[in-house]
Amino acid sequence: MLVVEDDPAIRRGVVDALEASGYRAIESADGEAALGTGLAREPDLVLLDIMLPKRDGFSVLAELRRARPALRPHHRRARHFFELSLVRCPEGRAIGRTD
Repeated sequence: MLVVEDDPAIRRGVVDALEASGYRAIESADGEAALGTGLAREPDLVLLDIMLPKRDGFSVLAELRRARPALRPHHRRARHFFELSLVRCPEGRAIGRTD
């Protein structure tokens, strides 16, 4: 899993929780690093913040989806937040909000 979050405390908490549950997590603190890591490592899951330094989460997701067309947003617990985020901004609709 790739965890992309610019706040070190939040990122550390998410990574620690994932690793304590038996998952392997890779960390990125900004959009450029996330894109490079996502393209190089091809993680099974990306937990992606939207507001990031260097490159926002929408452009990271769009580029990852261009490079990996089978990549689709998957959301369970964060479904409503994710959908609201995508509905409320043109960038979300442009990258293909799914219901």
